[in-house]
Amino acid sequence: MINILITGGTGFIGSNLSKRFLSTKKYKILFILKSNKNLKSIKKYLNKKNHFILKLSKDFEKNLKTIKKFKPKVAIHLATKYIHTHEEKDIEEILNSNINFGTQVLELVSKSGCKNLINTSTVWEFYQSKEIPVNLYAATKSAFGRILSYYQSEYQLRCLTLMLSNTYGEKDERNKIIPFLLKNINKKSNLNFSNGSQILDFVHIDDVIDCYLLAVNKLLNSKRSFNYKYYLDGEYISLKNLVNLFQKTFDTKFVPIWGAIKRKRELMQPTIIKSDISLNWSKKRDIKSTFRSIKKNLE
Repeated sequence: MINILITGGTGFIGSNLSKRFLSTKKYKILFILKSNKNLKSIKKYLNKKNHFILKLSKDFEKNLKTIKKFKPKVAIHLATKYIHTHEEKDIEEILNSNINFGTQVLELVSKSGCKNLINTSTVWEFYQSKEIPVNLYAATKSAFGRILSYYQSEYQLRCLTLMLSNTYGEKDERNKIIPFLLKNINKKSNLNFSNGSQILDFVHIDDVIDCYLLAVNKLLNSKRSFNYKYYLDGEYISLKNLVNLFQKTFDTKFVPIWGAIKRKRELMQPTIIKSDISLNWSKKRDIKSTFRSIKKNLE
C-alpha cells in the first residue's frame, strides 16, 4: 500500500483523484479536511481501512504526530480558494486558504519525513506571457511557489508543481464556463458573455488525474531532490467556438450577447510554459465527445 496525504481531496479535482486512488486498492489516503461532511462525494469508495481524516488543530505537535504515524510517501496539495475577480472582503479568505494553510501543510509534511510533494498551480501566474499574475488568486499561487522553494531547499524535497489551465468534466459544479453553460441549457433569452475571441485551453478531468498518477510515480522513482514545474497542454478553442459547439450539441435556445461582460486583464491567448520534466503525459479526451456524453446522460 502507498500512503498518500491529500489536501483539497473533496473538491472537483481532488474527489476525482481520490476515487481513482481508492478504486485501485493500492493506496491509503490521509485527508486533511475541515469537515467529514465533505466526504459525501466519494463515500462509496471509502472503508475503515483505506482512509484517515485529519482536521488541523492549533496543536502543531498533535497534527505532526498524526501525520508521522500515517507515514505518507507522497503529499498532494490541492486545496485552494478560487475567486476570479476579488473584492476587499475576499482578501483574508484567499490569503488564509492559498498562503497560510498551504504553508502550515508544508511545515507539517517537511517535518514528518515525507520527501515527495505535488503542488497544484495555474497558468494564470503568467499574464500576456510574462511572469505577472492575472489576478489575486494567481498571485497567491505564485507567492506560495516561492514559499515551496524554501521548504524544498531546506528539507531536500522532491517537488513537482502541476500547472493547470481550464479543467472540465462530468458532474462539475464549480463556477466555470462549462458548468455555467449547463446551468443555462434551457434558457430561451439572452445570455451575456465576455469578448468571446479569447482562446481557452481545456484539459478533461480524467486526463488531469492521469497526470497526477504519473507525477506520483515519477516522485516515487526519483532519488535526488528537485523543484520542477509541469504544464498540462490541453485542447485549444475560442470561447465563441465553445459556445457554438455547446449550442449545436444540446440544441439550446439562448442567444449569446458577446461583449456584454467586461473583464480587466482577460487572458486572450493560452500561456505556453516549458515544462522542467517529462511525464510522458498526453491528453486523450476532447470537448466534443464530452458534450455528447453529458447529453446522453441527460436524455
